[in-house]
Amino acid sequence: RLGVAMVTYKRPKILAATVRAVSATLPDNVPIFVQTNADPWPLPAEFNDRVRGQRGPRPDDSPGHLAADWNALIRRWFSLRGPIDWIWCLHDDMVIEPGWIDVVAAAARDGVRFFSAPGGDMSFLLHRSVREAVGPWDERFLGTGWKEWDYYLRVIQAIPRDQIVMEDTHGAGFFINHIGLSRFWRGKSGEGHLFAADPEWHQARGDKEAAAVRDAHNVFVAKWGARAMHDIEQTEYRCYGDPAWVAAQKAAW
Repeated sequence: RLGVAMVTYKRPKILAATVRAVSATLPDNVPIFVQTNADPWPLPAEFNDRVRGQRGPRPDDSPGHLAADWNALIRRWFSLRGPIDWIWCLHDDMVIEPGWIDVVAAAARDGVRFFSAPGGDMSFLLHRSVREAVGPWDERFLGTGWKEWDYYLRVIQAIPRDQIVMEDTHGAGFFINHIGLSRFWRGKSGEGHLFAADPEWHQARGDKEAAAVRDAHNVFVAKWGARAMHDIEQTEYRCYGDPAWVAAQKAAW
């Protein structure tokens, strides 16, 4: 059985559009959790029967602290009674196309237990066994970045590669077993981006966010070493700046 877990940030229109798209691709009996501290509740009444809400660990609904968000949602799902075996975690600014469930189900029948696409932690789906093998997200990563590199490296270490699909995640080191999932899961841009959602808040938070990013960088280096950080950053930058190289990496999948 599948459960859906979403995080949001002050974007009720974007959230509603993504929930509607997600609902359209899944059976009616698949429930959706939305974690938000927004007041009032950010979704229209049409979702009352399908979507459940819970308050998150971020007191200000900030875009940071996502590791804590994912941990809270995953704990909530796997603590429920009933056979919840899979959790699909995604941000509120995703474009979801019909057909993804068939691609994922086929791969799951072949033994895949972890899926991620597109960049970062925007959308990932994991089996209960992965949670048990990998453990929780590291909540020391408070700012933007590196939390997903840490978690995905731990996934790669914890389970066989033939149980992993990672597409366009971050750098060539995270291109594993491409199945075309990124055709169905894509990130929005423009007005959906969190910088556009609250630019004044972001400008005011700049120094604090920059400090959190530096701290996250230091946590990653302490755990994995400066060489790992350098290698991942270099493939990340090349992914953005060298399309021909990216195409060659994907052809090698």
